[in-house]
Amino acid sequence: LDSPTPPIVARVIAFIAVVIFISKRIRRVPPNEALVIVGRGAGRKEAGGSGQKVVVGGRTFVWPILQQGFSISLEQRQIGITVEGVDKNRIKIAIKASINFKVRGDEEGVRRAAQRFLSQQGTLTEIIKESLEGSLRSIVGDMTIEQIISDRKGLSDRVVESTKADLSEQGLQVDLLNILSLMHICRGRRSG
Repeated sequence: LDSPTPPIVARVIAFIAVVIFISKRIRRVPPNEALVIVGRGAGRKEAGGSGQKVVVGGRTFVWPILQQGFSISLEQRQIGITVEGVDKNRIKIAIKASINFKVRGDEEGVRRAAQRFLSQQGTLTEIIKESLEGSLRSIVGDMTIEQIISDRKGLSDRVVESTKADLSEQGLQVDLLNILSLMHICRGRRSG
């Protein structure tokens, strides 16, 4: 008599192996992260697609050997800057500001940020810092110290607006720029 047990056991083992294989290739993506999948079949190349698939919060299957997934953080980051410059009347001032920024959460923003910063996400702080310092210094030069003191919000808005297009091109966005303090610099000393 042939026992039906070995074929059933083989099928159960094969089923378990398939389930384990699939579960190990499913990538779960938290809401504060994006997963960029590259490789064969990852994205649609027709209609101007890039051959990449972006998953923001959720889960997806990544084919072994054919595809690879890379994570990029969407968390908000905060940095502080201090900019020294001169106002419209040639008065030396120092402005201290706090900036909240992040990688844009839309598909195109994630793609752009991944293309530029995927392996060096730590450099985002320096890029934002340099961009906003230059913009802040330039805008302060067009204002008087009285205008800066009386309209800090206007100054913040102008700086964010002036850098918006450049940062968006890189997949980044500034959520908030807060002017913390303003100091007059006189003869090498600062006075508040």
